[in-house]
Amino acid sequence: MQELLLGLYACPSAPERWPAVLDQLCDRLSVISAVVQILEYREGRFHPMWTVRDSHSTAHRHEHDRVFNNDSNPRLKIGMGGPPPQAALSRDEEIFPPGSAELIEIQRRRRLLRLGANLTGVIELAPGRCLALVLHRSAVCDRPLGAEEEALTAQLLPHLRQAVELGGQFQAAVRQADLLRDASGRLGAGMALCDGAGRLIWANPSARALLNGSTALRLMAGHVRAVHPGDARPLRALLAWAAEGSLSEPHYLTLGRGEGDAAVQVMALASSPPQGIPPAEPRDVVVLLLSEPGRPLDVSPALVADLFGLSLAEARLTAGLCNGLSLGDYARQRGISEGTARIQLKRALAKTGCPRQSELVRRVCASLAVSVAGRQPAISHLGDAAVRDPSDNAPLEERREGIMSSKRARSGTLFLAATLTAGVIAASAALAYPAPPPDPSLPKSTVPPAVQDLRRKMNDADVNALTFRDMDQLFTTRTVARSGPVWALPQSQHPLDFRYSFQGQSYTAEQFLERTYTNALLVMKDGRIVSEIYRNNTTDQTRFMAWSMTKSITSILIGCAVQEGRIKSLDDRITQYLPELKGGGYDGVTIRQILQMRSGVDYEERYDFAHPGIAARNHELALVENVVRFADAARTVKRLHPPGEVWQYKTLDTAVLGWLLERVSGGSTLAAYTAQRLWEPLGAERDGFFIMDGPPGTGREFNGAGFNATLRDFARIGQMMLQDGQANGHQIVSPEWVRESTRPTGGPGPGYGYQWWVPGGQAFQAIGLQGQYIFVDPATRTVVVKLSYFPPETMEPHEETAAFLAAASAWTPR
Repeated sequence: MQELLLGLYACPSAPERWPAVLDQLCDRLSVISAVVQILEYREGRFHPMWTVRDSHSTAHRHEHDRVFNNDSNPRLKIGMGGPPPQAALSRDEEIFPPGSAELIEIQRRRRLLRLGANLTGVIELAPGRCLALVLHRSAVCDRPLGAEEEALTAQLLPHLRQAVELGGQFQAAVRQADLLRDASGRLGAGMALCDGAGRLIWANPSARALLNGSTALRLMAGHVRAVHPGDARPLRALLAWAAEGSLSEPHYLTLGRGEGDAAVQVMALASSPPQGIPPAEPRDVVVLLLSEPGRPLDVSPALVADLFGLSLAEARLTAGLCNGLSLGDYARQRGISEGTARIQLKRALAKTGCPRQSELVRRVCASLAVSVAGRQPAISHLGDAAVRDPSDNAPLEERREGIMSSKRARSGTLFLAATLTAGVIAASAALAYPAPPPDPSLPKSTVPPAVQDLRRKMNDADVNALTFRDMDQLFTTRTVARSGPVWALPQSQHPLDFRYSFQGQSYTAEQFLERTYTNALLVMKDGRIVSEIYRNNTTDQTRFMAWSMTKSITSILIGCAVQEGRIKSLDDRITQYLPELKGGGYDGVTIRQILQMRSGVDYEERYDFAHPGIAARNHELALVENVVRFADAARTVKRLHPPGEVWQYKTLDTAVLGWLLERVSGGSTLAAYTAQRLWEPLGAERDGFFIMDGPPGTGREFNGAGFNATLRDFARIGQMMLQDGQANGHQIVSPEWVRESTRPTGGPGPGYGYQWWVPGGQAFQAIGLQGQYIFVDPATRTVVVKLSYFPPETMEPHEETAAFLAAASAWTPR
């Protein structure tokens, strides 16, 4: 089943794999045909919208379409009143009465196609729309599709639904990205979209080349910044005015006029609100056109003609003027008289409503930029992150999500879009956002307003190199004390003398450090530290925020509790230990399902603070204001999916596991239990700590993403897992638990275990927000810890880190 699911979740990014995956299913069920369809229910019948088939059915598709897949198919006319809300299985002989005309017709058609017994599984995709899996035996096989086939089909349907939904999002994203690249390519100028603070949202290749090579304007920590101090304030003002909508017309600014500088001309304008945003919302997306003075923009005449309704001759003239030609130069270049050119100019001015030539050039450039920006998918308020409804066509190049999670799709990989990706957490932070109005139903926060404001900004690219290693200055904390002998890690320092490839370029390992915003890096080979690097004023005493690597630590502690008998079985329902959750979404959910992120509760990991949902509100109230406990949201959360069916990344699931550990530890705190069962036997060399949620004195350790430790102590965790749970002469957790928790459990993509990511092969990893990694590869006896400060806007450092980790694992120090 695992191999089948891995193939299935590869289909969204590689649709050509559908037949091979359905062939696997045919072999597994001993059927000759497996067809997946999306059906829409309207006017009292089902209408096929999309179909994929196994190889046999594909080879006979014309015959199948003529006989079965048409409007006269009795199966499509069944009066069900719409798709079933839950998965439903049926056979033709169960749907139609014995001897009925419909059943006789269905059986006749099956015989024509040499198809035998059938089984159909149907599951709802959306109101009025469902997914169907139609299976047929061969006509020469008289064995019915029985209970075993039913069980596998029922188990497979939710996975099919996820894969199909992801495929729709992925292909729409690809189409959107293709449109965007095509439009920006036709423009031919350097064009970028950013917010009012200069945070880059998107840039075409010309803009990226200019930002990478200019001495006047650069991309710094994900922001468009002027290099020279004298240019910084005018550029900031220009971006702020454009973001606020204060610039009714485009405005030009020339940067870098010093000796030896290559000047850059910046044209900024506020974009019109993208489709999907109410006009009343702030216009905070700024369009930038970037060019070197005197260098032509290479504006496309065809695009100008299309936008303004100009004749081709008028559009060619207008494009020439935008590209820097004078009227006389254009006339000579085209071999026409200057008088003819003036007549064309007058017509272009009249059609565009411009009073003069300079205004025509300005308006055309602005309109071209907005035209391209208009192909950028709808972006909601950028005060924290561009958070979108999953049904929207998310841009392939950028999808920014919440503070605990955010996942990414890339063609040719198994990394899937939306919140169902496994393999890498390309998490984007909750950028600085204003304080929400107080909730009168809750107690007033005792956290000073200045500290609350810092917490709202802690993930911002301007400060996260500092905040990610000073969380004890921002939060109330609870110590995880070390004691006893330190686990000595032998050292033999080596230069990182290997290279890795990323996006067709080769880089040195040293380049990787700066390219991917590294605070600290440690590489171990066969239990020995071979490289240990500290940057940005960090040291071996600095304690770094683990973010969601904390989830993997929670998994280790659950294994300890099972080993001690505090948790009798992972298949126990969580309400046996936490009766407070009875009657809510977690009622009936097992501990194993929570470990696997398959609880089914309705908690979308979406952090849109302009329009806060349950996750954004929980973050604000529990972690910023400290007026509620983070895990308390589990008391009232509703059920979305049947437990165990759907994988969905949720920090709330991990918070419930922390609550469970607190309950079974016999009145202890989670920090004390962590010290006793992990930190002391591990031989940690420095105290760790959790940041706390909720009101002082009643809050809990934030075990979903709040543990802090030194670089070496994180490496000790990785080495302990590499050694099957053994460390410093102690068996901290059983080898069976290590193997079970780091094995894919049926989640999407490459795999997700018990709070560990499993990208493929033997390797597994703990991954935290904005670039925190504990990477373990048993095949090469390698442990890598990388602690970072990724900007929240960009996904490339996550992908580049994956390339580096693979190269580091294969590296043999000399």
